[in-house]
Amino acid sequence: MEEELEKSIAELVEAGLLIEHWDERSEEYVYEVTVRARDEAPELWEMHIKDLHRGLHRAWLDDFVEIDFTDHLSTDKIMLTKKCFDEDALSELNERDRKYIHMLVRAFDDNRYGG
Repeated sequence: MEEELEKSIAELVEAGLLIEHWDERSEEYVYEVTVRARDEAPELWEMHIKDLHRGLHRAWLDDFVEIDFTDHLSTDKIMLTKKCFDEDALSELNERDRKYIHMLVRAFDDNRYGG
């Protein structure tokens, strides 16, 4: 099963549907779904979007992010709270949620510094 998963991931990376990154915070590889998946692998894209929404909702419920809602979804603002950098608060999360918060922090850093 593990070999099949690794083979599938390698195929998605090779096809340009996933990007592999080394995450220094978690000290493991993480995978990012590329925009190409929207057209070339719509089921993967849909699962990705649903997972992002679930993670963001959990982060909001646990006060790791604040969201300023507007009348237009495209202008909503998401802000990280200090809890994202609090190791004690992060240690209380399950592994999946902790990885999601690390991904959010990395995305905000990449956006801020043009990464």
